[in-house]
Amino acid sequence: MPILELPDLHLPEAGVYLFAVMIGPKRAPAEHCHFVQATRNTAILNVASQIDGSQVRPEGIPDIVAAATGPNLENIARIYTPDLLKGGYIRGDMAGRLLMFVLACAEHQPANANLEHAYRTFAKAFGHAKMRGGSRAYLAKVWADYGPVSHLWCARRGGELPDGGKELAEFLGEQSR
Repeated sequence: MPILELPDLHLPEAGVYLFAVMIGPKRAPAEHCHFVQATRNTAILNVASQIDGSQVRPEGIPDIVAAATGPNLENIARIYTPDLLKGGYIRGDMAGRLLMFVLACAEHQPANANLEHAYRTFAKAFGHAKMRGGSRAYLAKVWADYGPVSHLWCARRGGELPDGGKELAEFLGEQSR
């Protein structure tokens, strides 16, 4: 069984690391750690800009200097954003929607509980809406890139959809007829 090697992080950093994995699943763990560092630096600079300089303890100055000279979220966003938003939507979120659709089909239409059915159903819905990024081939590419983290995107969205995505599945099922 493969072993998942995770860096030693404090709890708030673990959430940031998980988000980095969600938005860049094919990136190396070192790049995800770089994202965590950029988030930490941005937070330190935000706090430092809101306090009086006399409130800074001498032992905190090296952290502020490191934050000012290191990566920040603005720079990191330029690396992650283009791939995440190709197609005109958040690709990871689309992978989560594909997964929810397949899971909903498993409960209501077991014969259609597969990715091929999801690709074709979504592609048809995209075609009806005249939206880009919805061809069957492009959706398969989205799945290839974000499928490994689709469950995280699905979980992130789960509380927003009534009936765990059943309504979305029914809507898309109607579009496929």
